[in-house]
Amino acid sequence: MPRHKNTEETNRESSLVQAGYKYMQLTGDKTILTEKVGDKTVAKRLEWSMDFLIKNRINRQYGSIIGATTADWSDVQPEQGWGVDLDKNTHQAIDVYDNAKCSSS
Repeated sequence: MPRHKNTEETNRESSLVQAGYKYMQLTGDKTILTEKVGDKTVAKRLEWSMDFLIKNRINRQYGSIIGATTADWSDVQPEQGWGVDLDKNTHQAIDVYDNAKCSSS
């Protein structure tokens, strides 16, 4: 079976930001923000992660992050298709996991 990138899932972005925050909180080391990954700093990549969520995954009515209605570790949706892309068949849902991660410290 071919592997597919799960583009409907949002916890990658929120997990990245939370991991960066927790690392800096635990170690006191903020120099990681200036480290480069490829041609971008860690700070820029964290900013990109939040920008993506704000621009593409916010339910404006509730101010919460949305994703697809999924099961099985976020790679199966009840609609036709792989469940890896938000498309016209997707039933969007307020993503409880991501919203909890983004509101916790």
